[in-house]
Amino acid sequence: MDSWPLLVANVVSGEWAEANLDTPGIVFVEVAEDPPANDDGHIPGAVTIDLRDPASTQRFESLLSATGIENDDTIVLCARKSNRAASFAYWCFKLHGHQDVRVLAGGRRKWAADARPLATESVHRQPTKYVAAEADASTRAFRDEVLIGLAPSA
Repeated sequence: MDSWPLLVANVVSGEWAEANLDTPGIVFVEVAEDPPANDDGHIPGAVTIDLRDPASTQRFESLLSATGIENDDTIVLCARKSNRAASFAYWCFKLHGHQDVRVLAGGRRKWAADARPLATESVHRQPTKYVAAEADASTRAFRDEVLIGLAPSA
């Protein structure tokens, strides 16, 4: 049993996640690192997205609409291997203005190690009309900006 059901505002425990698998408005999303991601099981009800690059607003809207995600859904992200892909997806969701995004502590690797349920059937949600905000440029730093920030002060 996890000691904290909700670790911090944006990181959830396996215990919290398992208790909320069937909660309306909570969508579990496995971020594909090496598609296909569902060949060895996935969190029951989880949809899989392939989000490797910062998506344009239009591509992000299309991806989430096709996946059946609504603007007011609580999104719980995880990845098969490390949660690096889930953390990147978290940033992409926030970049495009999604309000309630969380990451599963330990990802699917910990989920499986804790003997939590896995499913193998494909998950298909009804498509939606997701409307993303324009990308918030303040959440992204480019190489030259980082180099300027690292330069010694004059």
